[in-house]
Amino acid sequence: MKTILIDFEDSFTFNIASHLKKAGLQVTVENWQKKINHDYDLYVLGPGPGHPRDYQKIFSEIKDLRSIEKKILGICLGHQILALIDEYEIVSSKNKCHGQQEKIHLNQTWKNFFNTDQDHIIVQRYNSLAVIPKVINDEDILLSHNEVMARKTKNLISYQFHPESIGTINPQLFFNHLRNFL
Repeated sequence: MKTILIDFEDSFTFNIASHLKKAGLQVTVENWQKKINHDYDLYVLGPGPGHPRDYQKIFSEIKDLRSIEKKILGICLGHQILALIDEYEIVSSKNKCHGQQEKIHLNQTWKNFFNTDQDHIIVQRYNSLAVIPKVINDEDILLSHNEVMARKTKNLISYQFHPESIGTINPQLFFNHLRNFL
């Protein structure tokens, strides 16, 4: 499974690459300013600094990937970029954090998605921005404190948290299911 990890010049990028490789994926890391090749099975939009609007140069390429139904995973900034493209509101988080764990309750939809019996996940967060849900009772959106922590569609998965971080309990939970996703 050929995977491209888009680097938004963040120090966590290569930690993510390591987890993707552990999940059995072939990974190429490219800077976000380089043109995106359409020959990959999975496109990972990594974390990075700033506001997602700072990266509008890449929006049209992401929209192209979405239009041809490529599989996309967004992490932190990548989650926010995908949400902004899908016209979600991005605001200053009421729960700003840098390197803090958060316990997030899982409903049955997300338990099934992660193939787990756990009632919650413990993840590490590094963010000051939040994605606000369009609809509160959407089963494909995982909420915490009325902020979108994860989102999924047929061809997209995105996380506001850092699944690769040392503070995330069971990080492979967030990477191993990618082979089924693909």
